[in-house]
Amino acid sequence: MFKLFKPIPLISTFLLLGSFLTGCGGSADANDSIIPPIPDVVENSKTIAGIDINNNQVRDDIENYIYVSYSKEDEQKALMQTASVIQNALINVNTKEDIQSYYQELSKAQSCSNQVFGEDSKEYSKIRAKTLSTMDRVERDLNISLLMSGEVFTDTWEGNPCE
Repeated sequence: MFKLFKPIPLISTFLLLGSFLTGCGGSADANDSIIPPIPDVVENSKTIAGIDINNNQVRDDIENYIYVSYSKEDEQKALMQTASVIQNALINVNTKEDIQSYYQELSKAQSCSNQVFGEDSKEYSKIRAKTLSTMDRVERDLNISLLMSGEVFTDTWEGNPCE
């Protein structure tokens, strides 16, 4: 008589089941923080803010990209800082008064990216391009650029640009 399959020990069943269940809600980065799942593209594109289920000022699709694509903690932090600054500007920069604060944060994020990836790195630009993924977001970014037009900016922050 032939046995078509071997019974799986009970412990193996629980381990297998546990791995399926933990894979359903996102994943974890090197620091064991939960990476949000990639949101539905249509839902994420309905507003300039997009979807940010953990309310860390970085859209979930961008956060997921950063943690999946970059394994070093300093790279992840630099790019999360960049994404947060750009996202915050898209949502909150509305007046010339807002621009000075935005510029300081943007300058720090760019300097941090250069510090971590090198002066000729394209990483800052990659995050910026991914963040500006809809026409509404691009238009909003252009409006921010118009607010900056004609202004003179000086870096006033000191110390390490990486937060």
